[in-house]
Amino acid sequence: MLFQTLVYLSLLFAMGSGAANTRSAPPLARQLTGNQPLLSQGSRAAKLSSQTLFDDFNYSNYQQLARHGWIIRTAAGWPGIPGAIWGNKGVSFPADQDQRSNRLLRMISSTDGTGSNTRQTQICHQRKYLEGTYAARVRFVDLPTDGPSGDQLVQSFYTISPLKAPWDPDYSELDFEYLPNGGWGLVGSTLFTTSWRTFSPEPNWKKDNVFNTSSGSIAGWHTLVTQVSGGKVKYFIDGKFHEAKRVLAPEEVETKVASLRRKSIKFQDTVPAHVPALISPCDY
Repeated sequence: MLFQTLVYLSLLFAMGSGAANTRSAPPLARQLTGNQPLLSQGSRAAKLSSQTLFDDFNYSNYQQLARHGWIIRTAAGWPGIPGAIWGNKGVSFPADQDQRSNRLLRMISSTDGTGSNTRQTQICHQRKYLEGTYAARVRFVDLPTDGPSGDQLVQSFYTISPLKAPWDPDYSELDFEYLPNGGWGLVGSTLFTTSWRTFSPEPNWKKDNVFNTSSGSIAGWHTLVTQVSGGKVKYFIDGKFHEAKRVLAPEEVETKVASLRRKSIKFQDTVPAHVPALISPCDY
């Protein structure tokens, strides 16, 4: 029996400074380098505050998505079922029923319980983000569009950097992960918010992270916000829980998004690439 589920992503907004990857299945900022001139506090704030990634995902094909720096994962590997297939067949751009002239990014995953017949979906952006504010409007689901429910699937918006070796000190990861059918030792619908320092993968699995959980269904549209500043991380869902070096309150994010939409801006990326440029393999 085939199980199929889908997740929608309406918009992504990020402002900040750094070098990480964004994932959705997914945030953003600039890495200040030693050879850059020092700025006065006022001019530095003005310069950094202009570094924004905003995307309404108003696309009709994969090529348009790729031109704005997005990568649809095709590489095999974790997370998920060993042997699962990653590809663009599960990614589409349906019309937004709540906002005329807008589109959504939809990701569909399916499985019959075997790796060879499991299709997973993931999109990634460039590795040029670190501290700042990350936000995405995501629609979670509890029930599959086809087939029986019960699989311990994960619907996630997260930032991540490559793990070059076990206990890599340069690794980091910040997660929103919704498990509608429970998992990882918990029963029932659960939202995990997790901050990772590093880890050692299988077969010598060990981790260095901290996490919180919230039980109960959150099916439907939600605004997810992650604030990263001064070595601390805060997570918000609908205000309860990148502009460089600036922490934006959830309501400020909504205000900035509304302003961009009033100006008919569908996409904006003023976050400079890291120097030297970092590859974004989109395979983890």
